[in-house]
Amino acid sequence: MTSQANQAPATQARKIEPVSLTKYPPLNEVTRDLLTTDETAFYLGLKPQTLRKWHCEGRDVIRPVYLGRKPMYRKSAVQALIAGEVAA
Repeated sequence: MTSQANQAPATQARKIEPVSLTKYPPLNEVTRDLLTTDETAFYLGLKPQTLRKWHCEGRDVIRPVYLGRKPMYRKSAVQALIAGEVAA
């Protein structure tokens, strides 16, 4: 008699892609001038809530531009902040 109770079922290995390759393209390949809060947070390595908190607290690390009620961020300001310059 053979017992199969202790054998784990065979599973297929799943391929997991990094978020950067699946969700957002590299910043230098983005052709739009304005970025959403989620995109900006991704490129800066922050959570979107951090950008919202900075805005509510009056920290002008990076200032949003509004389209209606939706805050958007200039691509040039994001690139300047990444480069270590003061964003306007």
